[in-house]
Amino acid sequence: MHTLNLTINNSNTGTSSATACDTYSWDGAAYTSSGSYTNTYTNSAGCDSLHTLNLIIHTSPSIPVVTQLFSTTLTTGLYDAYQWYRDGVLLNGETAQNLNLFQAGTYSVVVFNTEGCSSESDPFPFGITAIDELILQEFNIFPNPIIDVLHIRTPQSLGKDYIVLASYG
Repeated sequence: MHTLNLTINNSNTGTSSATACDTYSWDGAAYTSSGSYTNTYTNSAGCDSLHTLNLIIHTSPSIPVVTQLFSTTLTTGLYDAYQWYRDGVLLNGETAQNLNLFQAGTYSVVVFNTEGCSSESDPFPFGITAIDELILQEFNIFPNPIIDVLHIRTPQSLGKDYIVLASYG
């Protein structure tokens, strides 16, 4: 007669849910689509353990483009929500599509969709007039005195048109 002492160890199962914008990392893998994903592990008893992840992936809104609507107004496209920044600092209460400007700086906007996903614009400089000092040394300004038209010649293109106003407007 033989006796068999048999121990049966149980496997485990588990389920979790997650919601993310654009991508979700789970156990070293990046997921970009909604769905159910299962991984197999070994539990403390040496048995298989299955875990299922129910994943919802939302798409972030398109990257907003900031444009100057009027001389002191910035705007961007239509989104569900907005948050404006100046020089990387949140502007409290500035949560509309348009932003009225009262100060020079580098502005950006973070936009949101209904799922809470966000995208940030590229920086938009406003009222910043910094020009490299070496380039300034090579400016030619004429005639002197000025009669109706002022000419400014530079050694290289500055990439923009500038308007020069007299101190009285």
